[in-house]
Amino acid sequence: MNFNVPDGYTPEISTINKFIFGFCYPKDWVFTRLAEQTQYGVAVDIQSADNIGFGRNVNVVIDDISKNTSDLSAIYEGALQQVMLIFSKAKLIFKDEDFIFQGLPALRYRVDWLPQTEEKQVVSLYQIQVADKNRKNLYIISFTALKEDFEKSRPLI
Repeated sequence: MNFNVPDGYTPEISTINKFIFGFCYPKDWVFTRLAEQTQYGVAVDIQSADNIGFGRNVNVVIDDISKNTSDLSAIYEGALQQVMLIFSKAKLIFKDEDFIFQGLPALRYRVDWLPQTEEKQVVSLYQIQVADKNRKNLYIISFTALKEDFEKSRPLI
């Protein structure tokens, strides 16, 4: 696996059902491996929670899609529409339907929204959705930060 870990970052690499995935998060963030089947884990910047009211985070959700007979584009679009419903007044910044992730067709997009907090700062959510080659699981990899922080962050895939 071609996986480079930048200085100052911690890798999280896992194989689930022979599908290898990995991501990195800053060393001062806290990673929690979750036991639920659908939520693999989350890395949170605890310090940002004190400063801005929520913790910048990277998280991975794994959803069993083995019984879903829809084509992948419909599955990906359905998950995006759920995001748009959850975050009121969300604005789709970009959507890349021709994205290839680890050799597999994927969807990546960014959504900005204004959370219901006193700070009134715009938050950005960047997600990649990819199904494993056997179409058993859907992996949703997310990065959430203030828009201002997101635009200053390391380049994302």
